[in-house]
Amino acid sequence: MSNQVPPTFQDDPAVVATAIKRVKTTFATGKTRPYDFRLKQLQALKQQMVTMNKELSQARSNDLGLSDFCNWFFEFNTVIRDI
Repeated sequence: MSNQVPPTFQDDPAVVATAIKRVKTTFATGKTRPYDFRLKQLQALKQQMVTMNKELSQARSNDLGLSDFCNWFFEFNTVIRDI
């Protein structure tokens, strides 16, 4: 069990509105990654999920108490299929 303190988040609509405005402003500048870059990133994520499935499943089991079957069938398989 870790002694790390979980992050806290402000429950303030003004903070959320400011963040959304900043994201929309950045998006409007065209400063986003090209489609090909994003596709390569997703393909790399898929490959790593397949390669590291045992480690990922163990981490989820440790954190959430889920079985390997649940981790693979309901989470990893779904993400990999969607990619």
